[in-house]
Amino acid sequence: MAEGQAVKAGDTPTSHPLFRSGNRLKLGSFSWNLQGGGTATLAEGVITQLNWPQQVRIAKASEAAGFDAIVPVGRWKGIGGKSNFWGESYETMAWASALATATERVTLFATVHVPLLHPVRAAKAGVTIDHISDGRFGFNMVAGWNAAEFDMFGKRQLPHDERYAEAAEWADFIKRLWREEKPFDWEGKYYQSPGAHSEPRPLRSRPLLMSAGSSPAGQAFAARNVDIIFITPPTDLDQLRGTVAGIKQQAAAVGRQVQVWTTGGMLCCPTEAEVQRRFNYFVHEKGDWEGAELLRQAIMGGGQATSYIDQKTIAEGMIAWSHGYRLMGTPEQVVGKMNALSDAGLDGMALIWVDFEEGLDVFAREIKPLAQQTGLMSASV
Repeated sequence: MAEGQAVKAGDTPTSHPLFRSGNRLKLGSFSWNLQGGGTATLAEGVITQLNWPQQVRIAKASEAAGFDAIVPVGRWKGIGGKSNFWGESYETMAWASALATATERVTLFATVHVPLLHPVRAAKAGVTIDHISDGRFGFNMVAGWNAAEFDMFGKRQLPHDERYAEAAEWADFIKRLWREEKPFDWEGKYYQSPGAHSEPRPLRSRPLLMSAGSSPAGQAFAARNVDIIFITPPTDLDQLRGTVAGIKQQAAAVGRQVQVWTTGGMLCCPTEAEVQRRFNYFVHEKGDWEGAELLRQAIMGGGQATSYIDQKTIAEGMIAWSHGYRLMGTPEQVVGKMNALSDAGLDGMALIWVDFEEGLDVFAREIKPLAQQTGLMSASV
């Protein structure tokens, strides 16, 4: 084990702007650096082509709506299908750096694939964006899953659980680079670096680290190494309570704190009938079922046998906000669901809309005031 790999008690940067937010349920806007955003559909309003003014508008709208974070998806190659799902994508470190100059309060993340980015390079880039953003930056760490993308880099993926061992060493190494004032030698299993050093230092606390994990290995990694973990969207609130409590207990056992977030898709209309009509429109009338099946195969493996019903259910979920939790309903119903998730222990959500600009406008006008009334969101945002 390399020197410095032991977990350090209290290493969670609780002074980071995101953690100082008064929102009881932290909110982020998610995946709009990609063509299609998080929705495989040909419906009107979806992101069919990326352009920078559009990205700046969505960033500013996220901040104006009181959101705490902006989280991109790291993609190097599209999925395909009729909508060319995720065909265009902005690289996330350059993207976060540029958006830092267009925003004032919201925390910006860059999503990075651990095996494709050396910790020394990441440490320098991370501090640069930390300074540009006045301390509002973090990395969303991905251990790896998309073989087609790794092939483009000539990299083979490690076995599933070993990916998290590599990610743990990456996290330990980058934290030490941000912490140490003098050069040091790093001799690990995955990284060897004589005279490792990185300046300048982070402005206040270090940049945040985030990851996603539903497996035991992924959750154990998060509890020991990151500040925020994304879990699989819950289907049952009791199950959610148990999952959140288990992750936080693992973190507490090594003197750490970790926030637990999930992803969600939001569709809010004045009536339930309008909600269902619009959902049917973008999923069943305009959904890219070919693209959804290609995404299913990329994630689950094309050789897995599933029944027609299972495939149809999975594809519908892929089209509808990449399987995110469905925050659908009237403003009162949506806020009620968000409060129930918060009461079950969830700390935050990263949200997707078919039309991000319209969705954020509806959120600011219809949902935010109700969320502030219930204490879910701070009155100051």
